Amino acid sequence: MGSDVSTVTFTTAPPKGWIGYCSTDGCNGLNGEGETPVGIYLNWEYSTSTNYFVYYLTWDAFQEGAKEYAIEETVSEVSIWYYEYFAWTLIVDTSTAEVSGDAIMLILQAVLAAKDTPPALTVTLLWHAVVDLDLYLSCPDASEVGYNANPTCDGAVDLDNTASHYNNIRGDDSEGQTENISLGSA
Repeated sequence: MGSDVSTVTFTTAPPKGWIGYCSTDGCNGLNGEGETPVGIYLNWEYSTSTNYFVYYLTWDAFQEGAKEYAIEETVSEVSIWYYEYFAWTLIVDTSTAEVSGDAIMLILQAVLAAKDTPPALTVTLLWHAVVDLDLYLSCPDASEVGYNANPTCDGAVDLDNTASHYNNIRGDDSEGQTENISLGSA
């Protein structure tokens, strides 16, 4: 889900709140007069390039016990929901990320991609967020390796994780999801 995301479909209502959309950033409307956000419908597809989404914290967020606990709990629930539906807006700082070659090999061994005869090409996607990302590989004959193997270009899907796997322990003992595609053999 990079900057090419063009639509979002909400399949669940946000926790303890209300979400709507406007056609202008900040719902300012024309000439700054303000625009009333329109409520979203579940399972409808909304444009991420022409709609601006707003979230209102509703009173029920404060009804569970002490106010501080309720706010902390709500922020956590909303964050998980936000990562699921707005992953393309997240900015990830990779400037300090270092992954050793040993860690990569341990991850590949765990998904059975590092075999006795290694594949000619291995494409691996690693992430840690409550989202379902999918890895695809376009073969020279214009076919794809995605959810399924593709015998035409000798491509295989070694692992296909979903949003529910965000706390998986990978082969290098790191936490997160993995998708891996192997193509051909050496």
